[in-house]
Amino acid sequence: MTGLGNLNGQVVGTHSTGSRSVKHGVSFLDVLTNKNHAEKEDDVLVLDPATFSLAISPGRRAVGRALGFHELNSLKSSLSEAGIGGVSLQYLGGLYVLISMDSEERLSSLLNEKDSWSRWFSLLQPWLGQALPYERLAWINILGVPPHLVSRAVFYQIGSRYGKVVQSSRFLESDGDLSPDRLGILLDSGNTVNGLLNLSWQDKKI
Repeated sequence: MTGLGNLNGQVVGTHSTGSRSVKHGVSFLDVLTNKNHAEKEDDVLVLDPATFSLAISPGRRAVGRALGFHELNSLKSSLSEAGIGGVSLQYLGGLYVLISMDSEERLSSLLNEKDSWSRWFSLLQPWLGQALPYERLAWINILGVPPHLVSRAVFYQIGSRYGKVVQSSRFLESDGDLSPDRLGILLDSGNTVNGLLNLSWQDKKI
């Protein structure tokens, strides 16, 4: 038997244990206790069909997806500066926002003026209770890049390996601390972003 993992941890790979084998995702302790690891279906929670948390106001609500993080962050002031009043914004996650207007006429006018709203949104449509694609914004810290490779371009490439970069590096060579950097990325899953990444430079792995 080779490569035993922690009794309560996960064994990486498949290793021989007599007549049995330890498979990916199965702990050594489970093998010792002969615990059955049959394929399980995803857990499903059945909800009351009548459940609906956000009351629909026909003709007065829309859902929009901002062009980027900057547009999302400045959306309230941008709408105000454009003379669009009577609006309330609720963040839905990722780049999505729920827009409520104080009248059907105002919302209809906004929806019909694509040349105007396309400055801030890639998508703007009436809110009818439809499901939206899951996405979220995450801020990641980048550590350990060698001093001779620290640059906005390198940090952008690293961030792009994990998601779509929506807030680029603000790194400057004149910064007092050159060790860390922080990026905003857009993700389509709830998985934690945490890992090690090898860099290849001039045929050297760093």
